[in-house]
Amino acid sequence: MRVFIGIQPDGEAHRKLESASAPLRRDFPGLRWVPAKNRHLTLKFLGEQTQEEVTELRMTLSGKPIPVKDFPLTIQGLGGFGGKDTLRVLWAGVSTPPGLITLHDWLETQLDRLGVRRDPRPFHPHITLARIDQPLNTASLHKRLDACGNSVIATFAVSRFLVFRSRLTPDGPIYSILEETHLNHT
Repeated sequence: MRVFIGIQPDGEAHRKLESASAPLRRDFPGLRWVPAKNRHLTLKFLGEQTQEEVTELRMTLSGKPIPVKDFPLTIQGLGGFGGKDTLRVLWAGVSTPPGLITLHDWLETQLDRLGVRRDPRPFHPHITLARIDQPLNTASLHKRLDACGNSVIATFAVSRFLVFRSRLTPDGPIYSILEETHLNHT
């Protein structure tokens, strides 16, 4: 099964994110928008895992003390991945408070012990809003993203992280929660 670990914004943060992205949705209808229920911050994408690997993962994550307590996370600014003329993904930026960095590093260490390699790329926390599958006026889109600057969209409390299963379908991925781990467990 296809698996990843992530953080879901709360309902109020989802609503504010929807409001912030609504003008882009209206003005760039050709983008493939991620449904609000699927929006998340990925901490680690694991890819295909066997049932045994998922069971070991769940036991490892729920059985170890986590060196971070609840922390606030701020969604701020909009941006994109890709070059000037080749944007592929639109995202909402996420602050990097010490709690998030500690949680990410702790997860990487636990997963390394399970044989999952660390990602060689730097951690760039974000929430994917849309994917760009077809050519569009990227200059206009870049201008709109730049106008958003680094404005704060929402802040929410992170008290847990989730292990998700992702089933790919012709209509897009369907996520289900396999494990919920609270930060304040001992």
